[in-house]
Amino acid sequence: MNEHKKKALISIKKAKTSLEKIEKMIENDQYCGDIIIQNMAAIWLIKSSNNKLIEAFLENCETHNSPEEKKAEILKFFQLSHK
Repeated sequence: MNEHKKKALISIKKAKTSLEKIEKMIENDQYCGDIIIQNMAAIWLIKSSNNKLIEAFLENCETHNSPEEKKAEILKFFQLSHK
C-alpha cells in the first residue's frame, strides 16, 4: 500500500468515527450547530481521502488504456470531485 492510500485509509477511519458521533448526537437531540460542525468535518475527511486516492491513481495505478482513455478517466475523477 502506497503512502497516499495509507493517508486515505486514515481519513476514512476518522470519518467513520465522526459519522458514528454524528449519529449519537442526533439520537441525543443535541444542538444542531454542533451536529453541523461535526458533519462538515466528516465531509472534509471523505473529500481528503478521495483526493489522496486520486493522487495514488495518478502516481501508481497501472492501466492498459490508451493515453486518451487515461486522460478521460482523470478528467472524470476531477469533474466528480468538484460536484
